[in-house]
Amino acid sequence: MAMTSNTFPLSKPSTTADSLYDIVSGFSRWQLWTNMAWHDLRQRYKRSWIGIGWIGVSFAIFMSVKIFVFGAMVDTSIAYYAAHVTVGYLLYRLIANAVIGGTGVFVSSQNWIKSEPLPIMVHVYKLMTNNFMLFAIMAVPALGICAYFRVYHLQALFSLTPTLLIYAINTVSIATIVGIISARYRDVMHFSSTVMQVAYFLSPVLWIPPETGPRAIAAQINPITHFVALLRTPMLDGTIPWSSWLIVLGITVFSAAASLLLFITSRRKLIFWL
Repeated sequence: MAMTSNTFPLSKPSTTADSLYDIVSGFSRWQLWTNMAWHDLRQRYKRSWIGIGWIGVSFAIFMSVKIFVFGAMVDTSIAYYAAHVTVGYLLYRLIANAVIGGTGVFVSSQNWIKSEPLPIMVHVYKLMTNNFMLFAIMAVPALGICAYFRVYHLQALFSLTPTLLIYAINTVSIATIVGIISARYRDVMHFSSTVMQVAYFLSPVLWIPPETGPRAIAAQINPITHFVALLRTPMLDGTIPWSSWLIVLGITVFSAAASLLLFITSRRKLIFWL
């Protein structure tokens, strides 16, 4: 199958310049991947009365049950726990969607990749946009719960933009890494779902980490803890988690470098794995 040089140049080895061009040119087509993400989201809820509103309704019902069931089991106030678990789960969903969705980002788009001369990274950017659309819809009931229990600090607004930027960069990096690996080894798609289910219970989303003990250690070595803390700590406590920011920035640099290296070395092979 003949492909243009914008996607898979089969007549010559893939170079760093080709891969960088794919990344930059794909990002420049932001209207395309934004429209694609919005179309996929609308198609998922086609012919339903509430439409994409079901995302927010489902989140609100799910969190209400969680607060009702687990709120009676914690030592802290029900109001603080409600905000803690709501914001924590909202951010965890954004992380989990990036990992689990990333494993299928190229496999699910193989028809597009094989037939359309588009930059490969368009599909990764589409996944990122779709995840943030889901996040924005679920954030509405989440903010409503925090406002109802009156547990929030407006200082969190200053952390919102840099936090979402960090999440966006890591979504693209992680989705690229797991997407390429999953295209070659399909078992990774199923393994990632299992890992994220386990990570949900090992992360301080449902529970509040103690200051000492095994659970405190588990929380500190868990990267999800620090990603969640970027926005949840300013939101609930009104403070900036500087140690978490340092850890997350380190992870971001590493994941971005690893994804770039993997994309450069695997871009030309990707079409043969799909």
